[in-house]
Amino acid sequence: MFTKCCTRLSPTNNIKLYLFKTLKRKIFSSLVAGKFLGTIDPEKLPFLYDISAEEKIVANEFEQQRYQQLAKAMSTLSTRQKEAIYLKFVSDLSYEELSKVMRINYQSARNLVFRGLEKLRESFPKGLFLFFLSIKSQNSKSTYFKNIFKKK
Repeated sequence: MFTKCCTRLSPTNNIKLYLFKTLKRKIFSSLVAGKFLGTIDPEKLPFLYDISAEEKIVANEFEQQRYQQLAKAMSTLSTRQKEAIYLKFVSDLSYEELSKVMRINYQSARNLVFRGLEKLRESFPKGLFLFFLSIKSQNSKSTYFKNIFKKK
């Protein structure tokens, strides 16, 4: 593909961009020439992407490492703090409901969760705790906590 027109190449500063554009153009030309799609609107072609095996392995290793760090950090909490965090994040109770279940007042429930999260924050390397809390899906957070409470 590239040897045919190497005399007509213009200088480029971004090889990767050039190769992506050329590959896309070549695929598009092949589809049109082969009349596989008839008339093609490039804006309506789907962009299909699947995570490579290497990316999946790295992601799984990272998830496992993060899970182990959270489990280790959770082991530093008192029984009441674990219970409060479980009820708040796994059972998804409000502070009002949490206070009724634990038979403590509302402010004590908030303080218990706050102190537990503070202790967890101290156990994590700087920035990792914020990353953990920034997980967009609440289900992901509760899954971490559920798995930790199951293993004990």
